[in-house]
Amino acid sequence: MGYTSCFILKTLADNVADFDRERAAVVEAVKGNPVGNRPEVEGLPFVEFDHYRTPYRPALHAIDALVHPHSGAAKVMEAARGLGIDEYLRFHQADFRGCSQRLEDEDLPLDFIWLDAGGYASYTAFAAEY
Repeated sequence: MGYTSCFILKTLADNVADFDRERAAVVEAVKGNPVGNRPEVEGLPFVEFDHYRTPYRPALHAIDALVHPHSGAAKVMEAARGLGIDEYLRFHQADFRGCSQRLEDEDLPLDFIWLDAGGYASYTAFAAEY
């Protein structure tokens, strides 16, 4: 977990804000309309109504063993709290190997994965597990 983590968290927070704003517009547009009569929603010309049925709550699962002497993980957590975006962070203090078993069913499947450490052996182990 390092420098780019806060950028990813901020992007998730921005996406949630957009989703919530769009969802409110969809809910307002469909009030009083039967299911088969979907109105056009301003700003969302090709809206997929089912997409807005449940809230969107993404998470960044950051796996860091905190063994590097210059780890910035604590600073990332502090910055995320200060920016009010820490609700999107799921921090796992662990080696990535075997950590997939710690993920909750509701967090799966993962949409996007990124390994930013190690060499070829780490990358192949990561790809095999995740």
